[in-house]
Amino acid sequence: ATFDATEGKNMTLLDGTEIDIPGYSLATSGNVTVTATAKGQGVPSTASAKPIALAYDLAAKDSQNESITSFQSNVTITIPYTHAQLEALGITEEEISPMYYDTGSGTWKIVSNVIIDEDNDTVSFTVDHFTSFANMTSKVADEQEEEETQTFLATPMAKKNPEIKVLDVDGNVIRAITAYSSSKKIELRVSGNYKE
Repeated sequence: ATFDATEGKNMTLLDGTEIDIPGYSLATSGNVTVTATAKGQGVPSTASAKPIALAYDLAAKDSQNESITSFQSNVTITIPYTHAQLEALGITEEEISPMYYDTGSGTWKIVSNVIIDEDNDTVSFTVDHFTSFANMTSKVADEQEEEETQTFLATPMAKKNPEIKVLDVDGNVIRAITAYSSSKKIELRVSGNYKE
């Protein structure tokens, strides 16, 4: 959204997230542009921070198309949550921690001035800059094992020794199965480090 920086703006996103930008908070004159990009997958997780739902990448630019990296005054962000989201993760409203992603350290950090409105199922907080923001929880890391994704790669039967390789998410081979055949039997031989 592009608007007059002196008048401010209240933006409502598709999931009900609200961004309340007071006049003069981003700039003292001219137009400003604020973008909000929803991220459902690929949201960084750490041992102490797991996303409850969507994260948003927020950015602001001034009338010269330069990034606004700090605000004149705070902006309020309100993110809704549902009880179904909390139940799916086995958490309560008290275990919601709104956080922002610090690109310098590659970690999620807890925001300040948090208000959890249990009657309206929202979490509000104020920020002095834009980055990625999300409702997070740390309890999930303690109670749920992280799923390991494995990719199977099979070579064609036309090759001399057909082989099936199991790859981890980084593309490293963690298991290789080679099929050897004779007129009477087919043998599968397994190699590599893997967990049973």
